[in-house]
Amino acid sequence: MDQGRYGWEDSRALEEADDRVVLRGNEDAKLSWEKTYRAKASEQEDWSDFDVTAADGLD
Repeated sequence: MDQGRYGWEDSRALEEADDRVVLRGNEDAKLSWEKTYRAKASEQEDWSDFDVTAADGLD
């Protein structure tokens, strides 16, 4: 299988079997919990569209 064709060059391992292909990613690409929190906090997402669900009676 041509890894470059699908943009999988950075994957650590590509395992092929008769009925499946398994990609094992590069573990270094994961963010720490602190970096993940900082990235999410900096996005300034607007969740106000969901304020209407506060009065839906579900707890």
